[in-house]
Amino acid sequence: MKSEKTRGELRIRPFRSDSVEQAVGIHLAAFPGFFLARLGPRVLRILYREFAERPEDVVAIEARLNDKVVGVAVGPCRPGEFFETFVRRRRMSLAMASILFMLRTPASIPRILRAIRYRGEVKSGRGALLSSIAVDPEMQGTGVGRALLEAWCRGVRERGIEAAYLTTDRHENEATVIFYRRLGWEPGGTFVTREGRDMLTMTWDAASNIAPE
Repeated sequence: MKSEKTRGELRIRPFRSDSVEQAVGIHLAAFPGFFLARLGPRVLRILYREFAERPEDVVAIEARLNDKVVGVAVGPCRPGEFFETFVRRRRMSLAMASILFMLRTPASIPRILRAIRYRGEVKSGRGALLSSIAVDPEMQGTGVGRALLEAWCRGVRERGIEAAYLTTDRHENEATVIFYRRLGWEPGGTFVTREGRDMLTMTWDAASNIAPE
């Protein structure tokens, strides 16, 4: 896939451990102010390393342009099992990585504790969970996000998984919702987090959507 904006060859491939640092940088740039980004690069590094090191349990894709990672799409095939194992494996490193943030912002402690107990639970979601799709802000509008999402959905189908879901903001997020709908995702249920964030679940059905090869 050629990118006119960058004059390079965009390659889509499985996400690898040697791409973790670049993925963390992209996440921080793409989602400033969001909870995971506020926790800082150490926590993100632990999470993305888990995705890279467990290919049997996740679908994890990266986009590279001239040997530079410009986007990632990651998510577990069985969210409950994945996050339970993740917390068990990484409990101490997560605690150490989060402690400075908790000391600076004690009000965040209940939110962090809920995050530790998180197992991907969403009443209207089933199947694989698209945990994150992050594109280098400089590459927005070049088709990287579409290529990543299509590859991720193909990976889900190849695992024999019939459905997938994600969560995103319900309001003031029209462009993102349109992006997913154009690629076969449909709005599902809604819910409000304990912090008052109004969320939308979107779902994808493998039988109804044939991702391009």
